Amino acid sequence: MSNTVGTTLTTKEEEAKTTTTTSNGFHAKKFEGDGLPFKAKLIGMEDLSIDRDEKICLDSMFKLKAVVRARGEHKQRIELNITMSALKVIDDATKAQIAIHEIERISFVVIDPRDLHAFGYIYNTSDGRHQFWAIKTERVAAVTVLALKEAFELAFEQYTNAEKAELLNESTVTSSQSDVSVNGSPLKDLFGELSTVTTITTTTTKDLFSSPSSSNKNKQQIQT
Repeated sequence: MSNTVGTTLTTKEEEAKTTTTTSNGFHAKKFEGDGLPFKAKLIGMEDLSIDRDEKICLDSMFKLKAVVRARGEHKQRIELNITMSALKVIDDATKAQIAIHEIERISFVVIDPRDLHAFGYIYNTSDGRHQFWAIKTERVAAVTVLALKEAFELAFEQYTNAEKAELLNESTVTSSQSDVSVNGSPLKDLFGELSTVTTITTTTTKDLFSSPSSSNKNKQQIQT
C-alpha cells in the first residue's frame, strides 16, 4: 500500500516538474533571451495619480501627443523587447537601454481608440509613482498588446507551476488547495492587479489587418 502511495507522489512530482518547463514551451521560447522585439516610437511619459483608469490614461495619451505636435519634434524611435519578466525599452539608434519595466509592476494597458497604432501602459515604480508610458507602434498596436498579454499569462503559469512543484516536493499539497501561495501570499496578490482584470481596448482579430476606417473596436475585460 505504501509503495503505491509513494509511486503516485513521485509521478505527480514528475508531472509537475515537466509542466513547469514544457507547458506552452513553444510559445515561451519567443520571449527568451532579448525577448520578442517590436519597432515603435516613444510618444512620452507622464506621472499619474492612480495605477489604473482608462479615462485618465487616454487623457494623458492625448496630452502627450499634443505636446509632441506643439514642439514639432520627432518622436524617439525605440524597440520594445517583451520577455516573460520585463518589457524593455531600447533606443533604436544607439541600442542604449532606456528602461526595464518588470511585468508584475505593469498594472494597466490601454489602446488609443482613435489611433490603431498607439497604446499606453502604467508602470508602478518602486518608490510608489504611477508612470504612464505612451507608445506609437509600427504595426497595429493590438499585436504588441496581445504579445504583452501572452507574456503575462506565461509568466503567471510559470510561477504557479513552479510553486506547485515545490509544494509537491514538500508533500504539502492537498486536494483542497485551490490557491498557490508564496510566503503566505497568493500569487494573484503577488502579481497585483494582473491576476484580476486588465482592461485592454483592442480590435477584433479580423480587424488587425484591415484599414483603420473599416475597423470596429470593442472593449474587452481580459483576465491575466
